[in-house]
Amino acid sequence: MTAHTSFFSRTLLGAASGALLLAVTTITPLAHAEGGIPGFGFAQRCDEQPAKLSKLETIACASDDLKTQEQSMLDLVQSVRDETTGTDGDTGERIDPMGKEQYQWRTALAGKCSDAACLSKAYKARTAQIQKKWAEALQ
Repeated sequence: MTAHTSFFSRTLLGAASGALLLAVTTITPLAHAEGGIPGFGFAQRCDEQPAKLSKLETIACASDDLKTQEQSMLDLVQSVRDETTGTDGDTGERIDPMGKEQYQWRTALAGKCSDAACLSKAYKARTAQIQKKWAEALQ
């Protein structure tokens, strides 16, 4: 019985550790974005001193137009999140589909754009995409 209990305990502990790791890796970027730490846009850390900015963060921070475009996009992101973020009543898991989608957009864009024109085009396309896909949440 001791061997069975030990195996059972190890299995539960291993499963709990895996779930915790999964929760930390999926929730952490979203939590960072809410506090203004990068996660959803590129101009969020412009005023941090001394901040080591990525190439796209440097480009975004150097342009008032890009900062304005980003803020408009992030305002939409937040409006959608206000309507769609919650907690699953059955599992207690945090649900944030817009946060997850925006984080994935930012991560993918970081590897595709390398100048202000590309970033501006990406902000416009993302804003249009959010308005179309999440129109119901934005009403």
